[in-house]
Amino acid sequence: MTDFSTVIAAAGLLLAIITFYLGRQSGVKTDAREMGTILTELQNIKSGVDEIKQHQATQDANNMRVAERLAILETSVKRLERASGGDNAAT
Repeated sequence: MTDFSTVIAAAGLLLAIITFYLGRQSGVKTDAREMGTILTELQNIKSGVDEIKQHQATQDANNMRVAERLAILETSVKRLERASGGDNAAT
């Protein structure tokens, strides 16, 4: 009877060790999968931020060109007003 109890106890211990190992392995796989998902999402966010920066740089360049054109236009209008005697300044 003692031998049978020892075999049962050893089998139970072996089963517990195997269950622990398999559970740990599936936990590692789950963690790795979740980490991969998080890294992918972070990469997508980074790509979106890079696109926004690119768009902002383009907008800044466009705004600068518009400001330059406006300054040239204002200078031309002032010159025309002076040449016409300033009659249109009140209009």
